[in-house]
Amino acid sequence: FRCAYKEDTVTYADGLSYNLKEGWYEFRCACKVTPSGSSTDNATPLPELLGSFDSVEQPEAYEEVIRSYLLKSDGGDLFDVAVDSKTKGYFDTLVKSVSTMYARMVAGDGMLKILKEMSTKQALSSS
Repeated sequence: FRCAYKEDTVTYADGLSYNLKEGWYEFRCACKVTPSGSSTDNATPLPELLGSFDSVEQPEAYEEVIRSYLLKSDGGDLFDVAVDSKTKGYFDTLVKSVSTMYARMVAGDGMLKILKEMSTKQALSSS
């Protein structure tokens, strides 16, 4: 655990936290990810791989890592969904959505703000 000033540290999901000012976050995941085109010898823990980006990136930059995680049996375990012609489009949308949400969190958008936007958009689309 890393110490920081309370106002700079945000707690989320099961007591995990992040601090964008200091550039760290806590992430619970033992899954090792191998992005496409890499040898399985280069499998890297997901938090380490996500932390390897030098700066805030556009969502597309995270898609390959997110996709790899969601396909792993000890990750998202969604391989069957990704290869089924009936559900592949939904899987691709999920990858883009998670990548966008991650990019926004890294850029400093708070999770509550993101969730409120999602709720508002859903309410607007269902009316």
